[in-house]
Amino acid sequence: MSENSDEISRMFEIQRSNREQRHLYLEEWRLNVLTLSDEFKLQLELSAQYAQIALRATFFLNGGALVALPPLMQWLDAAQRQGIGFGALFFVAGLIAAALSAVCAYANFMFLAQQSLTRIASRAISVSNNYAIEWKDLAQDTEYQTHLKSEIWWNTPINISMYLALLLGLSSYGLFVFGVWEFRNLVAQ
Repeated sequence: MSENSDEISRMFEIQRSNREQRHLYLEEWRLNVLTLSDEFKLQLELSAQYAQIALRATFFLNGGALVALPPLMQWLDAAQRQGIGFGALFFVAGLIAAALSAVCAYANFMFLAQQSLTRIASRAISVSNNYAIEWKDLAQDTEYQTHLKSEIWWNTPINISMYLALLLGLSSYGLFVFGVWEFRNLVAQ
């Protein structure tokens, strides 16, 4: 029975020249490894651009509000001027939150890049294994498994830094609104 099944499997094996084998390997590499890398680069560039726009806006809003406070003080009486520091505190806290959000966003992009490197490495091992002279079971390959575990491990710092950056960025906008509200209440007195 074993000889018969070996003979049948040999009948259906496609015999390729080394040149054809190499061409197929390079084509699979291009489709599975390089395409993944290009997609990641595009996603990373787009998300970085949107993050920069949002962070710049928070810096401009809170920083602009702080710059606008001194000229506005000339229209306030002495009692109102005493309370302006509390309103300015919201704008300063908004600037700090925006700066921390930028640091978290930077860390997030670095974590994404590291995860991408491990993903590309595991795909490269997989593609190379498909065309190796001696095929091996990737479930038993320690290098491949290490890359897969590393790829999964990076999800935690990616998620933490992403949500922290979002929370700090949104809180920066919220602090701006509170600062404006406080200033409005101060002027309305």
